[in-house]
Amino acid sequence: MVLQGTKKEAKTWAVPSGGKEATENFESCCIREVYEETGFVVDVVKKCYIKIMTQWKFVTLRQSLSVDK
Repeated sequence: MVLQGTKKEAKTWAVPSGGKEATENFESCCIREVYEETGFVVDVVKKCYIKIMTQWKFVTLRQSLSVDK
């Protein structure tokens, strides 16, 4: 979960999410979306859950984050 919102907006807690580009796999999409929404570079540690339906796909991944101080 990340706290999202610009300086002028009310802040809300949300899970980074977004659409997969045609050239991406699920892992690359997840890494890109987290970076776009938080500025953090993460690595996928494990696929936790995948559900594929006719109209959509839902993927949950465990990620690791390294922060340089």
